[in-house]
Amino acid sequence: MRKKAVKYVKADNVFKQLYLRITATKPHKVGIVAVMHKMLMIYQEQVIQFADKIKDFYDKCLPKKFNDEFDKKGYIAFWNEWNRRRNA
Repeated sequence: MRKKAVKYVKADNVFKQLYLRITATKPHKVGIVAVMHKMLMIYQEQVIQFADKIKDFYDKCLPKKFNDEFDKKGYIAFWNEWNRRRNA
């Protein structure tokens, strides 16, 4: 059985779609969506700042020594994924 790929969507796009749906059907709820959007943006920024602190910590550490090739490849794959998601 094949696994479905997980689709990551930027929160900003989700809120734009939500905003358009609400303005079309319930214009009196627009302010609530705007507040939710702002709160999410603040939360995302805090998470990104925390993630950057973790990355800074690892960047300052001594180079990693690996016991085997499997560990080395896993470590490299982790940081490649980290950087890809951070810079998305």
